[in-house]
Amino acid sequence: MTQKPFDENESPNHGYKERGMGWYRLRFLLDETDRDQQILLEFEGVTAEAKFT
Repeated sequence: MTQKPFDENESPNHGYKERGMGWYRLRFLLDETDRDQQILLEFEGVTAEAKFT
């Protein structure tokens, strides 16, 4: 995760912080009983041009 300082010249839509690139990584294991099940992952704070791999 990228942390940036507050800047009163930046947009309030972005929390008065400069937009830029950030990343988040989470690894987890699913139980065998989850095989062939639909899994929903919910992300907060994702903005334009998000990539999931």
